[in-house]
Amino acid sequence: MNRLLALAAPSLFLGLDASHAQTSLHKQRVDEQIDETSCASANWLSRTAQLAESTQSDVREAISSAIEICGDSARLNGNYVIAMKWWRRAADRGNTSTQMKLAYIYGEDRGGIPTDYAEAYKWYDIAAAIVGAKVDGLPVAASRNGAKDNSDQLWYRDQVAKHMTSEQIAEAQEVSP
Repeated sequence: MNRLLALAAPSLFLGLDASHAQTSLHKQRVDEQIDETSCASANWLSRTAQLAESTQSDVREAISSAIEICGDSARLNGNYVIAMKWWRRAADRGNTSTQMKLAYIYGEDRGGIPTDYAEAYKWYDIAAAIVGAKVDGLPVAASRNGAKDNSDQLWYRDQVAKHMTSEQIAEAQEVSP
């Protein structure tokens, strides 16, 4: 009964989008064969609904954020493999925060995930391109008044590049935007 209530309550303010969010998150878990215990399905819709309501964002962004939270939960439980699967799904949706997390883990040999500088470089580069494009779309006054630029992503990417050959960098850039 509590599970039904947890799923029904958020749908009251998200309407049809809540059903879409629940279906999308369930599909993410099934497609990636992700262990349900890393992010209990009863909590997915609730988290997505809370994110959508609190940030007034569209459901796609809320789903991406909920997927990131599932990855964060798995990482906090020490399961980097599951965390990386969740983060990859959010990163593929354009979530720059999870792109940075993926890059960091690939660059630091954390949680049993082997170091892969080309993957780290790729994800930092993708995040830099997305953030840069968002800043480029802002009016000049907004970008001068504290709008976030992509210097952090570029700095981290350049740190990873110090461990790579020019051929490895060129290869990583082929898959980046």
